[in-house]
Amino acid sequence: MSVDSAVTLDDGTRLGYTEVGAPDGAPVLFFHGTPGSRLDVTVGLEEDAHRLGLRLVAADRPGCGESPFVGYRVRDCPRLMAGLLDALGIGEVAVVGFSGGGRYAAAIAAELPGRVRRAALVSSTAPSDLPGVRSTWSKEDRMVYGLAVRAPWLLRAYLAKLSRDMRRDPRALLKLFSDLSAPDRAVLDRPGTPEALQRVVGEALRPGTRGVAHDFALEARPWGVDLRGIRVPVDVWHGDDDSIVSPQQGRILAGAIPGARLHPVPGEGHLSMRLDRAADVLEPLA
Repeated sequence: MSVDSAVTLDDGTRLGYTEVGAPDGAPVLFFHGTPGSRLDVTVGLEEDAHRLGLRLVAADRPGCGESPFVGYRVRDCPRLMAGLLDALGIGEVAVVGFSGGGRYAAAIAAELPGRVRRAALVSSTAPSDLPGVRSTWSKEDRMVYGLAVRAPWLLRAYLAKLSRDMRRDPRALLKLFSDLSAPDRAVLDRPGTPEALQRVVGEALRPGTRGVAHDFALEARPWGVDLRGIRVPVDVWHGDDDSIVSPQQGRILAGAIPGARLHPVPGEGHLSMRLDRAADVLEPLA
């Protein structure tokens, strides 16, 4: 099953979303990375979702893909997602957040305990106000976060150029990362993978750069989420060879959430964790 549609919430917010997997399966909300879009859920997840009996639903964040821009904060996400779930007739869900999507999955788990049964945070960033997080940022992180907070117009110009370059050459996406680990380089050498990632990121930037730039600004700032208030089971997955989001962020994040289980994965990077270990992440949610 693959469904691509949109809903308009009671407050007028429009959210584009995509579903894959088993139509009558256990619902799972999937939160894409930054930059990313709802199409992330269509890359390498459908077969495992079918096998495990899961219905994966992924929404574009405001300003990306089919979701028009509205100003929002991380702590607004639970309200938006509750509206989406209501519109789809879904009650209880599990949540998965990949990379920059981890903060939204964490917010849902903290703020909607009656609707969330389990959470998985995969290669996730950690809040910038937790001790030790900023020291793990790469030079690319510091550049992008600095622009997002202090000079968003410059970041938007950079993202616009990246979007144009990706349309000519999908591997232009690599400009975001100067030092990819061996597992991630191997993933990107596979036929079709750069093109698939270009579709995901290209869709995020298709309506313009405002949404992605805003998403990066939220990544740079404190989340405003009470991680200590999370009471549902949480699994934190992180590849030991991740050079895009430091594995130390995964350790810090797991330590900040009561009862969270940390799963360090030897030999996996950032992209390889997402593309090659999806079954491991999804199986506990089935």
